[in-house]
Amino acid sequence: MQKVLLLLIIFSLVELTKAQTKGQMQLGMEFGPDQSEIYGSPAPINKSYTGAYALGFTAQYDFNEIFSLKSGIYNEVKGFSQSYSYVSNPASQTPFVSYINYNGLDYITIPLLMKAGFGRKLHCFANAGPYLGWLVGAPASQEYTDSLIKRQTSTGNAANLYKAVDFGVAGGAGIEIQLKNRFILSLEARYNLGLVNIDNSGFYNIKNESTDLLFGVRYRL
Repeated sequence: MQKVLLLLIIFSLVELTKAQTKGQMQLGMEFGPDQSEIYGSPAPINKSYTGAYALGFTAQYDFNEIFSLKSGIYNEVKGFSQSYSYVSNPASQTPFVSYINYNGLDYITIPLLMKAGFGRKLHCFANAGPYLGWLVGAPASQEYTDSLIKRQTSTGNAANLYKAVDFGVAGGAGIEIQLKNRFILSLEARYNLGLVNIDNSGFYNIKNESTDLLFGVRYRL
């Protein structure tokens, strides 16, 4: 399924770049913050990952004034954080030791979205479709209290704990504003739901979940 989708995305990108009809092809970029977590079983004790974002180059082909095909290549930083504590020494004045784990998941993501909208100068739209993501890094850090009650931090790379490929569906809605004849500004809220287990250890079944707030600018060729 993932190989078929990859071929479909590559074919669509090639066709987008070959489109020659004036005004139907748009190129641009999008960027914005990302609120990311994981879900699955056993139910993880997790919070959103601080510092997540999405940044990418986009291509859009307009079939008509309503329907379009949109894709692109994004650097999307997802992840999750976990906090927990346990009793280290019941006889001490500070029996609890607390930990906070920050787990970043750095992906190169390619979505393939069908888009529909209405309006001219103020264009309202919605889009949806699948995405593929390739893991390119997994920075991890841990904050904890040592035996001297001092807060410590350790860092590392946890890429071996996660699978190299992520697959899911994305859907979003937003508005666009036409500037003069060729430039378009956009604002979109997009939800991404992972459909495959990203854990590589065999102990968990966890999937990505994130929401992006994307600011964009495109140029109509």
